[in-house]
Amino acid sequence: MMPGEETVLSFDGETIRVSCVGKAHSLSDSIVFFEERKLLMAGDLVWENMHPVLIGSDVTSWRRVLNTLEKGCLAEVIVPGHGNITDMKAITKMAGYFDSIAAAVGDPDRMVGLKRQYNSYYQFPLFSGVGAVARLIKRETARSHRNSNSRLGLSK
Repeated sequence: MMPGEETVLSFDGETIRVSCVGKAHSLSDSIVFFEERKLLMAGDLVWENMHPVLIGSDVTSWRRVLNTLEKGCLAEVIVPGHGNITDMKAITKMAGYFDSIAAAVGDPDRMVGLKRQYNSYYQFPLFSGVGAVARLIKRETARSHRNSNSRLGLSK
């Protein structure tokens, strides 16, 4: 499936929507929504009380996908890629996690506070955590800025 494509299946009276959301946590993420059950299998887009692993991730796109789900998803039950079965609050919490780190990039005091705030989250050494997310956001922002300047003819 290509980003933005959706396949609708019917099984035993259940309408199942499989949607490709594109690059976010991985090169191509998909979600599965069971309409009658109001259940979303979010896969690795949602990590519950864990720092996400970021290898191959695009945090900017990931945040955009989470914000879209926050606004338009009708699920009552969320099955995260990692963590316990939960509800829509997990999507809001995951989006807030990224947003709070993005807002703290370049502010050492806020970063220290976030490290304390998320101290109880499980962390995979080197590949996750507040610092890893901040580094990736910095790289993505710099790349985006360079690409914008290049399109405008401003790069050297």
